[in-house]
Amino acid sequence: MNLALAPQYLINGLLAGIIYATYTTGYSLVLTTSRFMHVCHGGILSISGLLMWYLCASVGVPMLPSALAAAGTGVVGGLFLEIAIYRRLRRRGLPFLLTMIVSLGCMTVLQNALAMLFGTNTKYLGSEIMLPSVFLGGYVIPGWQAVGFLITAALLLGLSLLMKRTRIGNEIQSVASNQQMARLIGIDLDKVHVVTMILASLLAAWVGVIEVITHGISCYGGTPFMLVGIVIRALGGARSTRGLIVSGLIYGTVENLALLFVPSRWASPLAFGIFVVAVLIRSNPTRNALERLGGGL
Repeated sequence: MNLALAPQYLINGLLAGIIYATYTTGYSLVLTTSRFMHVCHGGILSISGLLMWYLCASVGVPMLPSALAAAGTGVVGGLFLEIAIYRRLRRRGLPFLLTMIVSLGCMTVLQNALAMLFGTNTKYLGSEIMLPSVFLGGYVIPGWQAVGFLITAALLLGLSLLMKRTRIGNEIQSVASNQQMARLIGIDLDKVHVVTMILASLLAAWVGVIEVITHGISCYGGTPFMLVGIVIRALGGARSTRGLIVSGLIYGTVENLALLFVPSRWASPLAFGIFVVAVLIRSNPTRNALERLGGGL
């Protein structure tokens, strides 16, 4: 254990944490407004990242057009899920668990389609498009991670402003608070769900793009994000973007600082386990049970 590396791991954790927070913010938007567990949000991440890799590395398309094409594909995929599948499930009033299973099935189909198209090995663009690293007080921030952090922070700030200062943002918040009341005051729920899916898919697509550049991504790359997103949202709160950002930053920090104490293959499972325990303790039934147990002792 080399504690001198702790500041570097802390920096790495914050960089990873804001990416986790961005993914979770999009996932939470859909869940909060649609009451629908959008498991296939991770699939949008994977298809966007892999398309970015294919266009840049195999076809030779410049980075910016590739990123825009990847984002557009992610949005189209999200809109297909919303209009062709999710909307019909909502109108039928299917139970939450069944809709989750349908979304998980969509994720599985998409992953297998991506495996056939791109293979199952991890695709990485970092060696194709290098940027100079940034040095901060003797510590290193890889160039693309620094750029990714700044763009991601700008995206989250823009989303926050949209939610607070625009009509559609107010409508989204109204639907998230009470769908029946929102319908009664004339809000078009279908429009809100479409806009929400566009915003969520853009966030997932951006995470896919930055992941394929900084760490690499495979057809199954959305699954870890899906699991992490669930616990980050559970701990960060359903209605607070700020809470999701803080929770994501904490998760990324814990995951990277864990490298000081355990082998790299155990760092992510350890962070995930710690967050699951924190979520359980935070939940009322578990907290009440612990209080009763403590009282009995």
